[in-house]
Amino acid sequence: LVIHLRHIGDVILSEPVARVLHEQLNPDKIDFLVNEGTEALLESHPHITNLHVIKRSRFTHGLKERLSEEIRVLRFLKKGGYDLVIGLNPGSRVERCVRFTKAPYRVGPKKRKVKGAYIIKSKCVYNFEVSHAGTRRHYVDRHLDTLRRVGLNVGDSIRSPDIFEDQDVSLQVKGLLSLNFIKNNTPYIVIHPASRWLFKCLPPFKIAEIINSVYFRFEVPIIITAGPDAMELDYIQRVKRWLNVKVLDFSGKLTLIQLAELIRGAGFVISVDTAALHIAEGVQTPVAALFGPTFDQDWGPRSSNSRVFASHSHACRPCGLDGCGGGKVSECLSGINVNEVLEFMSAYLQKN
Repeated sequence: LVIHLRHIGDVILSEPVARVLHEQLNPDKIDFLVNEGTEALLESHPHITNLHVIKRSRFTHGLKERLSEEIRVLRFLKKGGYDLVIGLNPGSRVERCVRFTKAPYRVGPKKRKVKGAYIIKSKCVYNFEVSHAGTRRHYVDRHLDTLRRVGLNVGDSIRSPDIFEDQDVSLQVKGLLSLNFIKNNTPYIVIHPASRWLFKCLPPFKIAEIINSVYFRFEVPIIITAGPDAMELDYIQRVKRWLNVKVLDFSGKLTLIQLAELIRGAGFVISVDTAALHIAEGVQTPVAALFGPTFDQDWGPRSSNSRVFASHSHACRPCGLDGCGGGKVSECLSGINVNEVLEFMSAYLQKN
């Protein structure tokens, strides 16, 4: 059982764990436990037997609903009969889930010591603790470190996640594109400029500059995507006010699997540090990753057809802050060179 109770992008980057477990141990079953809303891109995985979901939406429907969901999860964990349980992220909920499995082998992150804080010592739930180097180690490697800790020979050849195709959804997306006059052989570009963490987003005029420049340079259809969050949709509307070209706006209109299949068929993707970036790498679509204050060595793409773009004039990045001074606006994102992005794109779009 692999437990990863984080966000969509985090869960995508945990996919290689399933692959390595299958290749090296080939167990009777490989189960995953994830948060509601993050499971979609693992549903087609050929090596995941059961995909369990914690329905966090029930936590907001009163104490009775919350307790019912907690009990449901703990019951199936207790009856799972797992030999090996891997906790990929720290946290009391993950540790509680691990404890209830009573698995003989339990692997998870070593607790960090917090300076100046009084910590009540509790018995560690893991009998194989994983030490992490902090920042500057990619999260794919951090997840695979849990397997290295129990003696599996992972190596360094696995550097990116895989997202397996859902053929039914792929046909749906092709139909949607056809309705918008994009035929099967027509290359298109997906630009995903929004994140619910606005400090990861370029100023609207800057991303509009990129979109305008891309269209005039390559003259191919451009599709803008974003999640359904109200802040993301508002951000997209502010971007569109600066546009001088027509784009297809699919923001808030696609499921996560549809977004993945849309990106799979794209000629190129431009994305900020969010789930769409990891999806592009997972489906092997060329991607330009726009990074500001977040750590590209931890989260950035590493495939041969990807590249990270960041400001050359802000020595303070990456700082890990939620905007300059905590103000939710990251000035370093304004320093991304548009021409560098266009030059990188040209090699892939000319091939198409």
